[in-house]
Amino acid sequence: METKPPAMPTETAPKPTLNLGYIGAALVVGYIVQALAFRHLPSLGAAIAGLALTLAVRFGPAERQPNRWLIYAAASFFAALAFRASEVLIALNAMAGVIAVTMAAYSTKRPVAEWTVSQTFLAVMVPPIAAAAYGPGTTVRSLPYHRRSNLGPVLIGLLIGIPVLLVFGSLFASADAVFSDLVENLVRIEFLRELTGHVFWSFVLGSHLVGLWMFSIRVKDDVLDIHVPAPGRSVETATVLVLLNAMFALFVAIQIRYLFGGVEANAVTLSEHARRGFFELVTVASLVLAVVLVASWAGHLPSQRSAVVNWLSLSLIGLTALVLVSAVSRMMAYWDAFGLTELRLYTTVFMAWIAIALAVMIHAIRAGDSRPFVRVVLSAAAILLIGLSVANPDGLIARTNLSREAIIKTDVGYLGGLSVDRVPVVVDYLETHRLDCSGPLLADIRNDLERLDEDPSIFSQSWGSWRANAAYARLADCS
Repeated sequence: METKPPAMPTETAPKPTLNLGYIGAALVVGYIVQALAFRHLPSLGAAIAGLALTLAVRFGPAERQPNRWLIYAAASFFAALAFRASEVLIALNAMAGVIAVTMAAYSTKRPVAEWTVSQTFLAVMVPPIAAAAYGPGTTVRSLPYHRRSNLGPVLIGLLIGIPVLLVFGSLFASADAVFSDLVENLVRIEFLRELTGHVFWSFVLGSHLVGLWMFSIRVKDDVLDIHVPAPGRSVETATVLVLLNAMFALFVAIQIRYLFGGVEANAVTLSEHARRGFFELVTVASLVLAVVLVASWAGHLPSQRSAVVNWLSLSLIGLTALVLVSAVSRMMAYWDAFGLTELRLYTTVFMAWIAIALAVMIHAIRAGDSRPFVRVVLSAAAILLIGLSVANPDGLIARTNLSREAIIKTDVGYLGGLSVDRVPVVVDYLETHRLDCSGPLLADIRNDLERLDEDPSIFSQSWGSWRANAAYARLADCS
C-alpha cells in the first residue's frame, strides 16, 4: 500500500514591518502634531505640526517623484495656518493640507495629470482607511521581539492592561470611598494627566502615520485603479439631458427679466431676489457638474449617439453658465445693499471654482479626453485658496462694510464676530474718523485681544494676531 509523502508546510507571507527608526520618527511626529495642533489655538503651532506631517510623508520610505508638487502644496496650506487668524480660512487650509498629504501617499509613478475622477476620489478616501488598518498592527509588529529586549512585549502588555485596569479601577472606586479619594487625588495630578494624554495621542497619531507609510510602500501602479466599463446607455442619458435642458432653458428665460429688466421691474424686493436664490443656484451649478460627469461616462458609445450626449451636455453647461450669471447678479446687488459676510464671500469664490470646472469640462468633452480635468480643477482650487489666504477675507469684509454708513449704524456687531485679521482695517477706519474709545468696534477688538492673551504661548500666535496687536497699539489714547 502506497503511502503519501507528508505535505510540505505552506509558506505564509511575512507580515509587513518597518524599521524601528521609522517607528520612532512616527511617534515623534505624532507627539509634535498632538502637542502643537491640539493643545494651542490653531496658528503657529498648527502650522509647525502640519509641516512636520508633510516632511514625514516627503521623506518616508516611498519616493513619489512625479507628484512631489502635492507635498509642496500641502506645505503651503499648512504654512498659511500661521498667516491668518480667520477660523474659516484655518479650517479650509488644514483640510486642504491633509487632503494633499493623503493624495501624496496614494500617488504612484503615474502623474496626477493622468488621474481619472474615480482615481482622485480613491486617492482621498482610501489612504486614511488603509492607515487605520495598517497602522496600529504594523507598529506593534515592528517593535523589537528579539531575546535581548522585552520592550515589545512590555509595551503590548501595557496597551492591553491599561484599559482593563481602568475598568476595574472604576468599579473599585464606586465600591469604596477611600479608594475613590485615592484615585481622584491621582487623577488631579496634572503631570500624570498630561503625560498619559501625550503618550496616548502620540501613539494614535504616530501609528496612523506608520499605516500611511505602509500603504505608500505597498501601493502599486495598478492598485485601486478601478475601471468600470461604460454601460453605453446613450438613449437613456440623452433623455435625461433633454429634460434638464428644457427646465434650465425655462428658468433662464425667466431670469432674463431680472438680468436686463432690473429688480424694480418685478414683483419682488431686492432682498427676496438675492437672498432667496443665490445659494440655491450655486447648488444647482454644483450638481450640474456631477450630472455631466456621470452623463459623459454613462452615455459613452463609439457611435453617433455619443455625439448627441456630448452636445446635450455642452448645452446644459451653457445654460448653467447663464444660471451662474444670474447668481452673480443677485450677489452683487446684495453686496451693494447689505454688505459682505463670510458666507457670501466664500460662496462666491466657490462659484468661481465651479465656473472654472465647467469650462474645463467643456474642453474635456470637445477633446474627448477627461484626464486634464482633475489636474486643472485641483490646481484652480489650490490657487483660489492660497489667493484667499493672501487677500485676507476678514479684512476685505471689514473694509467693504465700513465703507457703507448704513451698515456701520445697523450691523456693527457682525464685524465683532470676525477674526483679529480685521483689526488693522478697523483701526485705519477709526484713525480717519472721530475716535470713540467706548464704541462697539474697539470694545470687540479689546475682547478679542484679551482672549488671545489667555494663551500666551508663541505657538498660539499668528502673523494676523501680531498685526492686530501692532495696529491696536497705535490707538494709544484707548489703550
